[in-house]
Amino acid sequence: GLAYGTDEDAGSGGRSAGIDPEINRFDLGPDPLEYYQRRMQLSRELWNRIETLQLAPGESYERLTRSLLSGFQAIARVAPLAAKYVGGIAHRRDLAGTGRPLFEPTPVSRQREALSVITRDFFGADSFRFRPEFLSRIGVDHFERPPNPLISIADAVLNIQKALLDYLMSAAVAGRLLVSQEKIADGNRVLRLSELHETLQTAIWSELKTGTETTTLRRNLQREHLRRVINALLRPAATTPADASSLLRENARALVPALRAARSKPRLSKETRAHYAASLNALE
Repeated sequence: GLAYGTDEDAGSGGRSAGIDPEINRFDLGPDPLEYYQRRMQLSRELWNRIETLQLAPGESYERLTRSLLSGFQAIARVAPLAAKYVGGIAHRRDLAGTGRPLFEPTPVSRQREALSVITRDFFGADSFRFRPEFLSRIGVDHFERPPNPLISIADAVLNIQKALLDYLMSAAVAGRLLVSQEKIADGNRVLRLSELHETLQTAIWSELKTGTETTTLRRNLQREHLRRVINALLRPAATTPADASSLLRENARALVPALRAARSKPRLSKETRAHYAASLNALE
């Protein structure tokens, strides 16, 4: 009579993605999405505290480094819990008589909630902000000094963002979203693949509308998004649904005039203009 899920439902790393967002390893509490949000809040509270922490005279700056990186490690573990809700499907092993479907798409409200917190926490222009004075005090253990002693926050952020993009823009998630339309009669109760792609693109390329400067973190993210769009169009996986390619092509076309318009806006740095020019070149 115990409720449990198998490793197949939870997923097994890069070999197979779990389809049921309610079945995970190492989550705490009955609601994985709530646990993700609490864990994310704890990491941000940790970062806020150490940004203003006054170390005792003679104390090593490694304390700040350990705290900073531990916050990233924690959210790297829980971010996939939220991502699994997008395109998620409850998998049951019922026998006849229960009246429940064996495969039931995650309610659209939960999918949209998960997508909203992901875009806010990882893909927004203000998702990651650290004071330069704080970052300049991040140091390494000089007894284990690497060839490059500089710790890159941009790399730590991008590693998490890349893992999320790999999942959300995968052929598997696209396929499940398309199949979900066959399992629910009311089209308003389904998260459409077009909504997923448009939500991601709007959040990741928000500077195109606002005309604001891009940071290194934002340019890194935009390049990774563009790389996945182009690869899906030029070198699609054998399992990529045709509708996924069609939708990505439409979104890529919409990026072109937006990039042209943004590039002509005043007071942009040379780095941002060059980034937009390179993105246009890749799309054209």
